[in-house]
Amino acid sequence: MNEQNYIIQPIPMPEFRKLIEAVNESVRENSRLLREAAEREERARTERIAQWEKERKEREEAEKRREEAEKRREEAENRREAKREAEREKERKEREEAEKKREEAEKKREEAEKKREAKREAEREKERKEREEAEKKREAEREKERKEAERIMRKSDTRIDRMVDMFTTQWGKLVEALCKPAALKLFKKSGIGVNQIYKECAHGKDPISGEDRVEIDVLYENNHVMVATEVKTTCSKSDVDEFIAKMENFKTYFKVFADKTVYGAMAAIKYTQSADKYAQKKGLFVLTFSGEDTFTMSEPGTRKMF
Repeated sequence: MNEQNYIIQPIPMPEFRKLIEAVNESVRENSRLLREAAEREERARTERIAQWEKERKEREEAEKRREEAEKRREEAENRREAKREAEREKERKEREEAEKKREEAEKKREEAEKKREAKREAEREKERKEREEAEKKREAEREKERKEAERIMRKSDTRIDRMVDMFTTQWGKLVEALCKPAALKLFKKSGIGVNQIYKECAHGKDPISGEDRVEIDVLYENNHVMVATEVKTTCSKSDVDEFIAKMENFKTYFKVFADKTVYGAMAAIKYTQSADKYAQKKGLFVLTFSGEDTFTMSEPGTRKMF
């Protein structure tokens, strides 16, 4: 089973300050880029919404004009129908006066009227189908516009998530960099004289599953004692439980440290769900960021050894 240990020597204070300044500058630059990207995206979104609203109003106005034209057509048709009815009434009176003479002419007129009515009915049916086709086309265009808008929004959300993830990673590195020197002093003050730091110690892969078995953010060590530290920006109770579960097999994974006394510690900027008190009850040291690049440490009532 392969084992890998990464040893980082203590960093001189001038170089550490330069590192802190570089990390802070990176955080500020990332924040600025994130704000600018969000502002650009919001402006583009506002412009798209305005364009869609304009197109919607244009469609409504066009539909209103079509309805008005249809209403005028129907009114004209009603007038023509009234006129035809008057003509038929006149013809009826004339037919009463000379029914026998006009029977053949009446028959022809009726046939002609049927043809005209059939033609009008065919025209109305054609207009109805054209309106249905136009409405289907408009609906298809609206659906296409909606899907395009959803695609653009999903793409925008992905870019924003990527930038937020980058910002979170840089922030985590800053927390770890601040914690390391402060923790050395605090552990020594509590009687644990550690003097070396191991960063991101990872055990080799499982021979069956091929997965990493355990990784420790920071290890503080002297000849007899070690403190394994989990570093979080925000720590919850579930983070504490996961760390303790990981530490239960620490000496199995890191056999080189089998003869040492091993303690556990949680370090974070913020604790939720009273996770700091929960960690103390579980026997862990608790380091909390107190501002001005410093940490404070709370000791457990009974130190849990792994």
